[in-house]
Amino acid sequence: MDLIDKSKSNIVIRLDASKEIGLGHLVRCLNLIKVFPDIYNYIFVIRKSEEQTEIIDLIKNSRYSVILLSESLTLIEDIAQTNSLIQGHGAVAFINDLITYDCLNYSDYIYKYTKAIKKQNTSCITITFGDSRIINYYCDLVIIQNEIRENSETNYNNKLGIVLYGSKYLISHPNYQNIDIANRVIRSKAKNIVISIGGSDPFKLTNKLVETLSLMKGVCVRVLIGLNRSQEDRAFFKKIESESPFIKFLEFTENVGEELYNADVAIVGEGNIKFEAALTGTPSLLITQFDHNSDPINYFREQNVSVYAGRGDNYDGRQFLAILIGLMNNKEKRKELSGYGLAKYTSNGAENIYKEFIKPLIEKTI
Repeated sequence: MDLIDKSKSNIVIRLDASKEIGLGHLVRCLNLIKVFPDIYNYIFVIRKSEEQTEIIDLIKNSRYSVILLSESLTLIEDIAQTNSLIQGHGAVAFINDLITYDCLNYSDYIYKYTKAIKKQNTSCITITFGDSRIINYYCDLVIIQNEIRENSETNYNNKLGIVLYGSKYLISHPNYQNIDIANRVIRSKAKNIVISIGGSDPFKLTNKLVETLSLMKGVCVRVLIGLNRSQEDRAFFKKIESESPFIKFLEFTENVGEELYNADVAIVGEGNIKFEAALTGTPSLLITQFDHNSDPINYFREQNVSVYAGRGDNYDGRQFLAILIGLMNNKEKRKELSGYGLAKYTSNGAENIYKEFIKPLIEKTI
């Protein structure tokens, strides 16, 4: 705990990140707190899992503290230990990003969790990253970015505070605000491709995609591979790179926005990256691996900011290549996708959330 500055207030952040879960929850929280002023310490509380070294290093390299919980904790034990950490650090705010697919089958999980935290820490502001498929909450602030058809803030029941719902609350890295998005150019000839599937990639879709794209000519492909890739995967990527010099693999980077902006087409998974591609006006192909026909995915597909390229668990290289080449050769379609994305998404969501909601809430309790 040598990273704690006693002159600053403390914020406890509870999430999970691992090879199985992916980095989405962690990156979203990191992007949010990057817009906060330098008056807080951040204590990340994460359930211990295998192959987490690089994830822990990512947090510590940002000068934040990490506390690991046992991977076998029950809900009650998790709440008790998290409560103890909040109280022990006198935290002014508790941020949690704990909703996974398992929670969707137990819709009151996050409600019970945050209510128990708030009851024991009444002066600590509670902030939850919610999900559009979960209705009930109990915390000071809920942030829901993944919209579903015909929903609004009024569809959700937060018995303690407010709900922020919709694309205007998209949380992206502050670097996105430095990109000249307003002058986005759609080139007549598409040749630059970026691949960012994200998550745990259980079907090794990234591997299959680069094998397919290695057959193309006259393109430049940049692949974001993330922190949780196995040594076996990395050896495979290195081999592809040596055989196909137009394919470049990139480790985890905070300049994802620049990578997307410089691409003519992005190939994305169903995580936050699909929103970020739209935010930069980058035409994208969306491939799903988990929530194939969920309301959030169907709603996103209806926004006409991306072309749906099928399911990762039954990926067909020939079919995908036909869809990709079709989009690359269709400037008008790419221009249309780009325009809808630029109109719908904004890069200042995190900053607005802090200034308009989180900062006033914290100031009331200090």
